[in-house]
Amino acid sequence: MRLYIITEGLFESYLYPEWLKLLLPEYHHITKVNDVEQYENCYYMFSSKGYNAGYYQMGIPAVYNTIINGLKDIANYGLYHKLMYLGDSENIPLANPHECIARRKNIIYNYIQENAEKKIKQLSESKLKLIIQHNCIETWLLGNKKIVRQNINDSDVLNLLSSYNIKNNDPENMTLDNVPEFIKDSIKTIPQFHKYYLRKIINLATKGQINTVNIKSSYKYFSNESYLSALRTRFITDSHIKSFGYFLKNTESLVNHNNQ
Repeated sequence: MRLYIITEGLFESYLYPEWLKLLLPEYHHITKVNDVEQYENCYYMFSSKGYNAGYYQMGIPAVYNTIINGLKDIANYGLYHKLMYLGDSENIPLANPHECIARRKNIIYNYIQENAEKKIKQLSESKLKLIIQHNCIETWLLGNKKIVRQNINDSDVLNLLSSYNIKNNDPENMTLDNVPEFIKDSIKTIPQFHKYYLRKIINLATKGQINTVNIKSSYKYFSNESYLSALRTRFITDSHIKSFGYFLKNTESLVNHNNQ
């Protein structure tokens, strides 16, 4: 299987290749889109770096144009089997994760139908797979129970856990209603909240050794086999972070496809 993968954020472009080494060890990560013909199993990854432009229809980011351009690459080279988009459901004002993800997918499909040429519209029906992180990649990363330490004496972290304990409750269900009073004035969106929560938890768990603001240094902490395994266990055991489970299901299907 030859994959064309688009990520929305820069952080994900560092994280996902490390996870795919573990989940799809037989796949080659190619860095040039035209190197696809060299391998039977490979993926090319392109990041839109989180750039947003021309928001409308509940927030259409420039990454959707990147999806269209990716489909054009697939049409031109004729060697890619699937375009996989890994993006967020953020900016969708619905509390139910399933509804948020479905709404984001519909927005993307509608955008393609309205803005792409006919052959690309048709290509998207068979070549495009949307994997939506709810709410954002930080939501998934909060699913590792091991990052919540025992005997916590940090007042900010205690307030966060008191407001919404991500060790016991599904991080995907944490909304702005759960923002504690001490940060209400600075938190405007759910992704902002989840990012703040993750940074505070990781700073405490690692005794300040991980700078989660620095993408190039922090992604390694989250990309190892132990962290990935903890997220898998959370999904399997508690049925939490279900959008992460959907990501796992789709990567596992690629393994099964190659073994047939």
